[in-house]
Formats: sequence, C-alpha cells, structure tokens
Amino acid sequence: MSAINTTALTTSLGAYCWEHRDILLSEMLLNEDFQDRFTVSDEVTDELPLPDLSLSDLIKPNTNPASWAPTNNALNFGGCILKVRPIKVDLVLIPQVLEKTWLGKMKDPKNPFEMPFEGFIMSYIAQKAKENLHLEGLFKGVYNGAGTTPIDTMDGLLKIVADEITATNITPVVTGSINSGNVIANLEKVYDALGEAYKNMPTQMLVSP
Repeated sequence: MSAINTTALTTSLGAYCWEHRDILLSEMLLNEDFQDRFTVSDEVTDELPLPDLSLSDLIKPNTNPASWAPTNNALNFGGCILKVRPIKVDLVLIPQVLEKTWLGKMKDPKNPFEMPFEGFIMSYIAQKAKENLHLEGLFKGVYNGAGTTPIDTMDGLLKIVADEITATNITPVVTGSINSGNVIANLEKVYDALGEAYKNMPTQMLVSP
C-alpha cells in the first residue's frame, strides 16, 4: 500500500504552487551569488533599454578666464537592448518514484523541518531549475528558440562577451592556457589591462572553477 494518497496530489500540488509561488520563483531564479554579480530587473515583459554614457576628458588649465573653448563631443551616448524571453518547465511526475525518498527524509532525526509531499517535490524541482539556470543558461547559453536544453534558453555571459569581442567593443587579453602554475600571473595580467579609472572601482573577474 502507498503511504500517500495520489488521487488528490494534483489538486494539492497546484494549491501549494499558487500559495508559495513568489518563494518558489525566487528559489529557482535568484540566490545571493546571483544578486551580488548581476542587477535584477523585474516587471520587464519584452525589452529594456540599457543606456550608456561615456565622457571625454573635461578639465583644462584656466589661463584665460575670458576665453570660451568647449570640448566638442564630450558626451557620447550609446546603449543596448535587454531582450527578455520566457522559459518554462514541462514535467511528468510519478509520485511513487519520490515517495520512498520523501518518507526517508521525514524520518531522519537530524532533519527538524518536515514538509508536505508536494513541498518536497517542488523543492527538488526548484533546486534543479536553479542549477540549470546558473550553471548552464546564465554562462554557457546560446539562445535557440527551437532548442530543448537549458543552454538554448538565453544568450549567456560567454556568448555576450564573444559578440562584443567580434564587434570590437572589447579587446581581449591573450593569456594562453591557464593552469595551476600561472593562474595568478594571468589574472593579474587581465587586471593590469584595465583602464586606470576602472582599477579604482570595484571589479569582478569571473573564472572557471
């Protein structure tokens, strides 16, 4: 005999998802590491303009206060468009496959936090969705509307940077193969290539583990 009543699982799972929707979505899409590295913009349904402003050097000696010599084209406006695309999770659940794991977890004396079976299911789903998003889509993704994998859901950081290099907006620092013996020297080489103004600002260097 099964320890759970699966006849009501569809209703109870749906009710649980609606009741805890905000928490579940946050668990899937956000975590502290994510928010430390990226700016999160909510309520964007299609596109978000990301304006950019760069300034040329402005100050000069004031040897003649009566003269007027404005700096031409000192303000340079640019920008890009953040495109938002939906992602989804399609699942077929077989409760009996998870039942024994759930029963074992609930009987663990080291685990004081008990949860209903539907909460247990959604916790597993949220953890896997977060892993797919952060380890595959966010960094390795190349958007493919006809695709079926996490990598197909979005253009990730590597793709965006590669496109910027192709467009000559970024000049890469050539380090060659990085290994345990030269990793520090190569990371310092990348930092040394930054403009002096950026070296006085908080910077991040994302590297493969």
